[in-house]
Amino acid sequence: MKILSLLKLFTVDPVQLNIKAKILSLLACFCAIFFIALITQATIGVSNSPIIVASMGASAVILFFIPNSPLAQPWPFIGGQLCSAFIGMSCALNIPETASASAVAVGGSILVMLLLRCLHPPGAATALAPVMAGESITSLGYSFILVPVGINVGLMLVLTVIINRWVMNRDYPSALSAAKETDKSLARSSTQPSHKIGITKQDIELALKNSDSFVDITATELSHLLSNAEMNTFKRIRGDICCADIMMRDITSVEYGTEVEDAWQLIQTKKLKVIPVVDNSKRV
Repeated sequence: MKILSLLKLFTVDPVQLNIKAKILSLLACFCAIFFIALITQATIGVSNSPIIVASMGASAVILFFIPNSPLAQPWPFIGGQLCSAFIGMSCALNIPETASASAVAVGGSILVMLLLRCLHPPGAATALAPVMAGESITSLGYSFILVPVGINVGLMLVLTVIINRWVMNRDYPSALSAAKETDKSLARSSTQPSHKIGITKQDIELALKNSDSFVDITATELSHLLSNAEMNTFKRIRGDICCADIMMRDITSVEYGTEVEDAWQLIQTKKLKVIPVVDNSKRV
């Protein structure tokens, strides 16, 4: 039993996507890397500069398989890659010892990404590239930040928005959908009392802010999941119930010509708060 439990730890699917979504995300990664390499090569022509940095492969996985993750948003991607490229090149040019340069490059890039709120894990790999590649990269100097990193980042971001938003119909960047959702929530909360109780998006944002652990999901996406879970719970407990199942059928009513005293007596007798007034066709 312990062996089976241990094996289950290695069979957990890290991304909760159906087969169709996985195939589309895989094709998106393939197309993005292909076009980035092709366009960058056509842009820089014959050069000693590499046409694409290896960390773009890791970025593609994050951007297309978990696009709603905070790590996949535009600013973490752009800032994380470019800042890390600067830190990595600085370490490669100024620290001759490889082990020390590698450690400072990775640690420094992570520190800068945290301070600038642009944490993007592949950025640490970008910082490590100039240190490990040696003369082939360091000969480029700080132009490495623009070519190939800058071109790669710009092309990847454009392709990510196009593919995620208009091809795969995903809410990317999440900030756009979050802004729309906030406007809708404010409109609903001002008109519907039911939206003034229960868990709100603001409650979720505060909980995420106060959490001591990293949660790889946005407040908007978590709000949608909780709403969906509440609906599923209601259906599981109540079943497929509709208005006809719970509505009152034998409703006490009065006609338009009924005397006020008679209507008032009927309200008191049956202990009603209100009583509908109907016409001859039983319409209110």
